[in-house]
Amino acid sequence: MQPNNNTKLQPRLLALLISAWLSPAAMAQSAETASADNAKRLDDVVVTAQKRSQALEDVPIAITVVDRDTLEKERGRTLFDMQQLAPNFQLVKAGFNSITIRGVGGGGRSIGFDTRAGMYLDGVYLGQSPALNMPLFDIEQVEILRGPQGHLFGRNTVSGAVNVTTATPSPFFDAKLRAVYGNNDAFEGYGSVTGPISESVLGKIAASYETRDGYTRNVFNGDDLDNLDRFSTRGELSFLVSDKLTIDVYGDYSDSEEDTIIGEPITAFFDSPLPGGVLPDRHVDFNTTPFINAELYGGSVKVTYAMDSGDTLTAISGYRNTKQQRQNDTDYRAADIIRINFNDKFEQFSQELRIASSNEGRLRYVLGVFYLNEQADSDRRVTIGQDMSEYRNRERGGFWFAGFRHQLAFDLEPRRALHPRDQGHRIQPRWQPQRCVSHRDAR
Repeated sequence: MQPNNNTKLQPRLLALLISAWLSPAAMAQSAETASADNAKRLDDVVVTAQKRSQALEDVPIAITVVDRDTLEKERGRTLFDMQQLAPNFQLVKAGFNSITIRGVGGGGRSIGFDTRAGMYLDGVYLGQSPALNMPLFDIEQVEILRGPQGHLFGRNTVSGAVNVTTATPSPFFDAKLRAVYGNNDAFEGYGSVTGPISESVLGKIAASYETRDGYTRNVFNGDDLDNLDRFSTRGELSFLVSDKLTIDVYGDYSDSEEDTIIGEPITAFFDSPLPGGVLPDRHVDFNTTPFINAELYGGSVKVTYAMDSGDTLTAISGYRNTKQQRQNDTDYRAADIIRINFNDKFEQFSQELRIASSNEGRLRYVLGVFYLNEQADSDRRVTIGQDMSEYRNRERGGFWFAGFRHQLAFDLEPRRALHPRDQGHRIQPRWQPQRCVSHRDAR
């Protein structure tokens, strides 16, 4: 007697029908759960892009938020590392620092130049390019706002703004210590302590130290360039005067020394071939050691008062000081032809007073006034070296170097333009209409 195959198939068919009937419900439930979790996550992210604390989903701005956990996990030490964490964001290093958002950036190596993308630290404007090297340790989050932000952040925010918020003192005692070691004897140490000092005063102090040997060999003297030595610290006191009034006093300091190069030359002066040919990667032949030394410090006092009407009154007084010394071998070879020395000092004071409505209600507003005072002092010199006689009386593009004397110095920096080419960049001093030195990017 032959078995009835239809009888065997009936249970399987029934199971398939039940599974097909239940799958849409299960998928819908899963989608609802994922949507709820996603909404919860967005609601948990609080930003101050509109000068008030708001949930990220309520802010109609193209914005990327990188929190502390992401910075530590991805080892985001400076804004340069943020390029890997935020779209349409770039920190350009070409002898000076410049933020670019959506392809629009700028600024310049002159300390008097302003950027097109502003950077703010706890509401205080950081205007100068050396300040962009500030290490991102003990940071609560970084907000990158894309698009013009002049209506709330003021000038120098044509392409966007970077809003950095430091970690606030905690009402509970907490201490952290972290160390990292890598190749080229790289070492990073971070430590912080926070907690209550009294019933109405909270405190926090954090420090970091970074060091690294150079990875570019200068064959002229055997030194290693592109090294790093940086110490930074920041602290804050929060005075809880009352349930409505809070006063936050903040300060930071950073000192860094780097023997850093802009690029590795692929031609000699006047674009002539290098004696002995192009050196291998990470090798240069400079008679002058290039370096950048920067000292940054500043502080702020923030007073916050919660009014009975639900509005918040905020006053922020900020002070920033930037000092930078820089030297570069502008002829990019062992001959002593030309070098530059920059000595820049920048000081600024800012005062902001604003009132912001609560997030409740159909009408929400921010009103405020802002005062900024800046002072810049720049001493920039170009020195003609002893080997310039090799090029005297040489005509190039209608220009004679015979008019220069040895040890001649200029008070202003020779402005240079970078022109892309297949192998790197071409550096062209303004006084020389023809090409001067070509080099490949060392970054």
